[in-house]
Amino acid sequence: MEPTEEDKISSSMLILDRGKAAKAFESALRMEVEGHDFYRSLASASDGGNLRAVFTMLAEEERSHFERIDTLFETLLFDEHDRFHQAFMGDYKDTGIFPDLGQSPDIAGLDEKTIIEAAIEIENRTIRFFAERIDEEFHPEIIDVFNALMKEELMHIKKLEQML
Repeated sequence: MEPTEEDKISSSMLILDRGKAAKAFESALRMEVEGHDFYRSLASASDGGNLRAVFTMLAEEERSHFERIDTLFETLLFDEHDRFHQAFMGDYKDTGIFPDLGQSPDIAGLDEKTIIEAAIEIENRTIRFFAERIDEEFHPEIIDVFNALMKEELMHIKKLEQML
């Protein structure tokens, strides 16, 4: 049986646990900024060539992920979004999702394989993060965005694995 227009409207207007959703958005945004900074640092520290190109591409994709999450956050939770941006954009580095990443990964002396394996682990951690939020979340738009981002993170892993 096809859902009626009323069913469609009521399912799209599910009650949103604002605090829980805001926390998920905030964590996801921090994670994407950290991912961007991590890959940008790896690209800068690379000798060039294919490795630099891939890390630059991954940094830009993490920036794109940030923008997608941020847009949905603003759409669904304008007030929480505004407060978060006022606090977060000041100094997000102190409250990182992956604090062990640091700002400038020291890759001196590491071989290319080790660097790529570390990047794959970061992608896997990101996928686990989104999967955990999906298990907790109930709003269909948030689930859709987080699912799409997990698929993109899987594509990142495939790209990195091709370099091994």
